[in-house]
Amino acid sequence: MRAVLDTNVLFAARISPSGVPARLVRLALERRYELIVSPLLLDEVAEALTRKKAGLDLAEVDAYVARLGACAVVDDPSEPGRWSRDPDDEYLVGLALAAEADALVTGDRDLLHLIDPPLPVLTLRAFLDHLSQDA
Repeated sequence: MRAVLDTNVLFAARISPSGVPARLVRLALERRYELIVSPLLLDEVAEALTRKKAGLDLAEVDAYVARLGACAVVDDPSEPGRWSRDPDDEYLVGLALAAEADALVTGDRDLLHLIDPPLPVLTLRAFLDHLSQDA
């Protein structure tokens, strides 16, 4: 199973280690599925963790982003399409398509309601349930 987790999922995983987002990241680190990221996605995560004052210093942010990059398949997104109501989300769909991901995992309503989605878009809980069924 290959999946793209959106920026907010990766952000939440770092600031709340007991939630579903953190569990999904741990499963990726355990190689239970392939996490797909791109330099842009990793940059967004680092910027969000730094900007939103998540209580982390720069070294902690860098270490987290490095761990994500080390466990993930890194791909460059394909050309963005017109699936999301939010143009800033288009690169996530493009990344998932370029990497032939099985799913895009998000809690973002704009992504959950894509126009004619070209791949499965799952909530965090639905993806976790899917991984549990495969175990």
